Amino acid sequence: MDPLPEVKEHPTCRPNPPRAVSLGVHCLQGVLCIPQANGLLNQECGLGYRLCRAMPKVNTKVLRRFRGFVQYLLKVLLPEIIPADYDFSPKAWTLKTHYPLWRIVQLLLLVPVVQR
Repeated sequence: MDPLPEVKEHPTCRPNPPRAVSLGVHCLQGVLCIPQANGLLNQECGLGYRLCRAMPKVNTKVLRRFRGFVQYLLKVLLPEIIPADYDFSPKAWTLKTHYPLWRIVQLLLLVPVVQR
């Protein structure tokens, strides 16, 4: 391969700060495009592209399918909603576990130490 030609910078250009580091696997003859985030013009153009472009047309069929999928997730994958009168106390929790009695007593003796 031919070596890359020497590139001279314009005298009024200030050097760009580094925006990427080598992760070990790379090609010495090229660099991927990296946006220059510190330029005001670049920031204005990026903001205009993100906020001022025309919105795509709404596909109601796709929205209905998404709604059905979300309803399926809520019905099948979501755990039961906790009732308002559920007891979150350590005593109630330990009595619902399958620990032996000695372990339940040991855990309940730790509660005052933890709650201090």
